[in-house]
Amino acid sequence: MDDNLAISSNEFDRLTYSRLDLDREIIDCTALANSCPLDNGRLGLDRKSTGRSQKPLGALDSLPLELLHNILQSIGLQSLTALRAVNIRARTIIDSYLPYKTIVAHASNSIRALLGTQLASRFTSQQIYNTLCSDRCFLCGDTGPFLYLLSCSRVCFPCIIDAPELLPITSNTAKEAYALDTASLRSLPTLRSLPGVYSQLWIKSPKRIQLVEKSVAEAAGVALHGSSQAMEDMVTHRKQEQAAAYKTRKARAATDPSIKCRTPSCFTQRFDRQGANTHRFLGIMRFPSLNRVTSRLEWGSSCNGCRGTSGQSRARRWTRMFTQDTFKDHIKDCEPSRRSLVRIRDSMS
Repeated sequence: MDDNLAISSNEFDRLTYSRLDLDREIIDCTALANSCPLDNGRLGLDRKSTGRSQKPLGALDSLPLELLHNILQSIGLQSLTALRAVNIRARTIIDSYLPYKTIVAHASNSIRALLGTQLASRFTSQQIYNTLCSDRCFLCGDTGPFLYLLSCSRVCFPCIIDAPELLPITSNTAKEAYALDTASLRSLPTLRSLPGVYSQLWIKSPKRIQLVEKSVAEAAGVALHGSSQAMEDMVTHRKQEQAAAYKTRKARAATDPSIKCRTPSCFTQRFDRQGANTHRFLGIMRFPSLNRVTSRLEWGSSCNGCRGTSGQSRARRWTRMFTQDTFKDHIKDCEPSRRSLVRIRDSMS
């Protein structure tokens, strides 16, 4: 039975379809390529550049290439990009480094996105390469054809919509919620969003905002104040101060119309609108998976058989995506796809 369900590339293509509609809800890679061009492969070695290539790299020139590549493993993408711009010699060394070379060849938009969102200093090319060579969502273990930039982790679309771990908060919200000071706030990995259209409601987000992960911000608050209880006490104290100041302003505004009295943020309850929450999509981009053994690159496809499903699980089944390997397990539980596979094989016999 399992042998009969082993599918070929042609059968996989006929049983699935590409979810190009989901690309409208996340970072626009087409616009990204236009606004953040890379010089990889575009700069030739003319007479001037050939002369520049002979310029030394100081002490690095005395090291063998293998050792230089080992050093590059621990250099952040931002520093790697800056080093690559020094001269042709540096560019040649970096371009020959397998993880960087593979990323440029198969997922260059991830470099653009990390540079554009100002997260490039947080991750090395080795980390990005490791994520590229995986195919599973780090939260649920399902196929994950998307990249969550704040942690450089692979994620699936159902988790993007409803996982609490994938709901970043603004820097100001983090500052209030965890009583952070300026220094602690600046130390957090911070994503600066790219203007575009996001969420399942296609909401325009023209302004660039700063987002951080909740768990990281909370950990910084605990470290700053010494304990969770001390942090919560400080948060409560600040809210009480805001409430007292608001009460005073409101009393003055009752007799003086020129005084503006805006409700403080501590009185505002925030709701997660899941698929309609732009914050969930500002740090997400489409990301392929590379099979190291077969060198096959896959972007994820959805099951044709799940299009007509109904019930509570419909939304999750409809937004799930698969590679050819992971679809083999899915088809065991998908009766419409199994019937379609039989028809395809009968027509070819």
